[in-house]
Amino acid sequence: MRLRNLQQRLFWFFSWFLLVAFPLEGSSQSEAIKKKIGEAVVRVKFLDAKGNLLSSANGFFVSPNGDIVTLHRPLLSADRIEIKTLNGKTHSVNGVVNENTEADIVRLSLPTAKPAHFLELSKSLPRDNEKLIVLGIKKTVDIRALDIAEMPLFGNVFTARLSPSADLLGSPIVNVNGELVGLLTSVRRKSLAVALSNDSLQKLPPGSPESFAQWKTNLKPNWEQTEEGLYATGIRHALAGDHEKALPWFKKSLEANPSNYVAAFRLARSERGMKRYDDAIKHYQHALKVKADFGEAHGGIGLSHEGLGQNDKAVDAFKKAIELNPRYETPYLRLANLYADKGQEKEAIAIILSLTKIKPDSFDGHGWLGWLYAKSNEPELSKKSYLKAVEINPDSEKAYLGLGGYYLGRKDSKTALEHLKKASELSPDSGEVLQALGWAYQDSGRDDEAAKVYKQAAQFETDGVKKQYLLAWVSSHERDHKRAVDAYKRALALKPAEAFTHVRLGWEYYYLRRYQDAVASFKEAIRLDPKDHEAYFGLGCALKGLD
Repeated sequence: MRLRNLQQRLFWFFSWFLLVAFPLEGSSQSEAIKKKIGEAVVRVKFLDAKGNLLSSANGFFVSPNGDIVTLHRPLLSADRIEIKTLNGKTHSVNGVVNENTEADIVRLSLPTAKPAHFLELSKSLPRDNEKLIVLGIKKTVDIRALDIAEMPLFGNVFTARLSPSADLLGSPIVNVNGELVGLLTSVRRKSLAVALSNDSLQKLPPGSPESFAQWKTNLKPNWEQTEEGLYATGIRHALAGDHEKALPWFKKSLEANPSNYVAAFRLARSERGMKRYDDAIKHYQHALKVKADFGEAHGGIGLSHEGLGQNDKAVDAFKKAIELNPRYETPYLRLANLYADKGQEKEAIAIILSLTKIKPDSFDGHGWLGWLYAKSNEPELSKKSYLKAVEINPDSEKAYLGLGGYYLGRKDSKTALEHLKKASELSPDSGEVLQALGWAYQDSGRDDEAAKVYKQAAQFETDGVKKQYLLAWVSSHERDHKRAVDAYKRALALKPAEAFTHVRLGWEYYYLRRYQDAVASFKEAIRLDPKDHEAYFGLGCALKGLD
């Protein structure tokens, strides 16, 4: 039995906000990098007037004259700051060079330090699924960033699946060349950490430091309750993925200054994250009253209308967003998806082609073209687009997944297996990749290997119905038809009006010679889908079994 509709699920995934990376303890390569540049990492202690420890974080040197970057928020309550380097030496902070309160990072001056190494910003953002290294004082952790998500008016962020650890917050994230690509800034939920990309770090240029004592004197009383503080606190919660906590801070920030269109935009984003779409539209519109050419606000309105099922209004909003900001990718992708859902593949392709014309190296753009051309029965153009996506980013499993689907459609299971194995190497915990790999093994007549892979896929599948399909197929392959029946029943409990599941359940009953139950299952499938030929065939077999 083939997992039906699997090819339809080999689509190009796009995520509006964040995707995850999976960690491994430091490899020999990352340990070598730490040995080479690890002295750039420091431990920052925030102390009160009596020298008592209030909090601590990591930081890192960014210049030969001793400037470091670390987290900003702990500064607010500290009276003194001490920096401990990897060689055990302690230094006092001379002053504050620059701060980015929105991103919760600060550049401090350490004139007494003579760093053996400092980190230089990479000239490019991390690629999807690129191997990166979190450099801590006590340990290094390998991660793979599955995507970079642009936060409008803020910058790019990515995430890593890490256990919350005070030993890692503030740590630099480097690529395999030792170039700085980001900073680990906060924890999202129990095991997901958020990283700023280097564009946020670029907002901390060098300069003349202001003494820490003077900086404290100039700090507004109850800074957290100022417009800036309210907004920065909201951003901190938003980065941690907690829209419910972020919302009141953005609301207060907007109340403090109704002309702050950025606060209105962030408030709307939090409301949308909480599925309060009508409120979100109202505040996106508030932002547009202040800044009429704000394309990202129109994009947010489009996403909110999508959430409400108002797709025609969403289309208009996405078109306006593209008109105002042609380099903003999200509205292109959402607009193309809406057209594709209506069977208007040509219109969808035209939209994405306009994106790739403006941004020729758009990884998502070429990936979506691969999927859309496949839907339009233009396999060679689909293949060409996926190959372009691989050229742009050879570290992403998504394009290899698409190529695997292409070759499965061409009945070339051997080549499909090559691409899908590559996808699985790059993303070993992807249920979607493993399902496709299992399908390719089936096409090759290697059902035992397919069963092994489907078992793995079931561990990572979050969709309950699909998970039960996988378990049922494996059980049926192992001739455990009773267990297969149980799995299909669980699938039906989640989605009862699915003709396909009733057909599969009917066959499992048939194998168990429970012909009456098989008849009932096939009849229900026919009631749900009168055009399901397999259901009629199964019904005939079951009725013959009763004779």
